[in-house]
Amino acid sequence: MPFMFGKKTRVGIDVGTYQIKFLELNRSKGEITFLYREELPFEIAHGKVEPEKRKAYLQERLKKLFSRFPLDKKQVVPLMQSEALFYKYIELPQMKKSELAVAIPIEAKKYIPYKPEEMSLTCSVVPPIEAGKPRHGIVITGAPRYLVEEQMQLYQAIGIKPVTFDIPSAAMNRVYRPEPEAKEKAVVLLNAGAKYTNVSIAKAGYIYFSKDIPLGGNDFTYALEIGSGYDTEEAETYKRNLDLNEKTETHLIPFLQKWAEQIKRIIHFYNNRIAGKSSPVSEIFFSGGCALFTGLDRYLCSDGCLHS
Repeated sequence: MPFMFGKKTRVGIDVGTYQIKFLELNRSKGEITFLYREELPFEIAHGKVEPEKRKAYLQERLKKLFSRFPLDKKQVVPLMQSEALFYKYIELPQMKKSELAVAIPIEAKKYIPYKPEEMSLTCSVVPPIEAGKPRHGIVITGAPRYLVEEQMQLYQAIGIKPVTFDIPSAAMNRVYRPEPEAKEKAVVLLNAGAKYTNVSIAKAGYIYFSKDIPLGGNDFTYALEIGSGYDTEEAETYKRNLDLNEKTETHLIPFLQKWAEQIKRIIHFYNNRIAGKSSPVSEIFFSGGCALFTGLDRYLCSDGCLHS
């Protein structure tokens, strides 16, 4: 969650499918302090209630958590995740900052999937992927305004006005600490959650590609439900204890293959359309709840081109 703002400390909130997590972000020290995590009730986590009831429950829990912890409501940075998020790396010729300020919005219009007035956009200047290249690297990040407004309503109703929103790629990149000799290597930072899997490609401390795919742990649970006749709670428990290195449930295979194929397609796109020969991906780092799913990584690394 961003350290790019004036105040020294921010409150990071991640309202996920299964959990609520609170973090304290210290900008001056570059530290992230984990404050609190709680599991959501089964009915809330698994969509067994109406969306409005879930929203009301989350608001009530957030109110109680802010009363429990002495946190500044004016310094809140929630995490936002959706397949509608937009992330694009482009390059422009070297030019003055004043010229870049004019050129970037014009160039961004060529790539964003919505009308400019329907998007909330931010742009950052980063080093070009190919070191020493006389170009500006530009990262364009955006979210549909309806999504931002939807998230704002969740928090404003309980007296919280977020200063900004963070996205999974930035959060993962912040905690990724490569060894000095590996800093220039391109790696995949994979966050596999319940509803989404975020695939981000980082190099030298910068994210050059990021995409959310709408597949995650819930899909694997569903596969076990329909294939084995478990109810949702039983399927979830079985999944958490399943070792794919020892046993693969037949009905899971199509879901696992689809998940792996989409991730490999993203890596292939990056290697061939963005990085070229300069820095192809060779490693994957797993995070998120699905990272505990033993043996899941072999579906990505079975061809020997990647290792986790």
